[in-house]
Amino acid sequence: MPSRVRHLLLTAATVAVAAGLAAVTQTSAQAVTCNAKASLHDAGGALRGQAITLCRGGAPLPGEPTPIHVVDDSGVVQRLDPVTGEWRAVAGGTGTITYTCAGTATNTYRTVNTSAGKASTPLTTACG
Repeated sequence: MPSRVRHLLLTAATVAVAAGLAAVTQTSAQAVTCNAKASLHDAGGALRGQAITLCRGGAPLPGEPTPIHVVDDSGVVQRLDPVTGEWRAVAGGTGTITYTCAGTATNTYRTVNTSAGKASTPLTTACG
């Protein structure tokens, strides 16, 4: 084999191996994982519910940690009807939902993240 052809073949093989190593060492974009959340707390005369989804992953900027994305979802604050056992919406919105208490009767409430079907832990409090 002439030396010029041998040199071209060796050069091509070296480039192919180097390209293969570069492909192996590059990190691929992280998969995005999401977790829906619904929460509710007593804010003294009002209830504050929150319906959000937290997503982690994706392609971070160079030198940055894994990105976290917060999505404000639609949600409702619901009150439990003690007679029928059904949950009835008393306030709704996107992200943070506020229900202003209309008295001091003890009731049970929850927030539902309607975008994801996720409900908070029920909260029993003096809020009519």
